[in-house]
Amino acid sequence: MRRYDLNGRGRLGSITGPRMCTGCGGTTEVVVMTPRGFLKSICRPCLKEFSLTHDEFLEGDAFQAIECPECAGALTPSISFLEQGNYLLACDACRHYLRLADLLPYVASLR
Repeated sequence: MRRYDLNGRGRLGSITGPRMCTGCGGTTEVVVMTPRGFLKSICRPCLKEFSLTHDEFLEGDAFQAIECPECAGALTPSISFLEQGNYLLACDACRHYLRLADLLPYVASLR
């Protein structure tokens, strides 16, 4: 597998998080918390943060609909190999992968 380099292109905007906020009942969004790629779900109205578990990542519908920028094939969530602890989206067709953190907005953009 080879990492696909986005060179700063291709941020998706928001992806709906896997759970509703327990504070205000709002929807959550998955965002990047640190430059190293640590992800959390955050509620935009009240800014409450939630961890994103391996199971939520692997089973999340929102992560299933992202296309490979190299071949337009389906990217699938992967934790079979982690790059510095980051969640990855892998393309079986062209053998590329992306860090999910490279596609999502930083938390600072929500505050």
